[in-house]
Amino acid sequence: MTWLVPILVVLAALMDGFYDKGKKLLSSVFKSLFIGAVAYSFTLHGDYKTVIYFFLCWWVLFDIVYNIVRGLGLFYVGNTKWTDKLIRLAFRTNAPHFSFITKLMATASAIALIIIQ
Repeated sequence: MTWLVPILVVLAALMDGFYDKGKKLLSSVFKSLFIGAVAYSFTLHGDYKTVIYFFLCWWVLFDIVYNIVRGLGLFYVGNTKWTDKLIRLAFRTNAPHFSFITKLMATASAIALIIIQ
């Protein structure tokens, strides 16, 4: 199951990135793959560790893949979502550094979660 979670996150990021870039058909292809993969993954496992691992992988991978698709900086922090606004308010010009550090910590946590499973 651990191999499927990063794939889910990357599919979701591709789906959103291509949609926001104006490539609606490509976005719908990734959306279909994402929905199918989510349904499949929850038939395999549904425990709390999987959910925690999913959110850790989401934090680490989603924004990076999304930013690559949109042609933005790797650790760019946007202005639209409430989380982006909160990070920008709290860390002002250091928002990309905060993003990098928290993604590094989440990566270490995800690896630790795999090891202890």
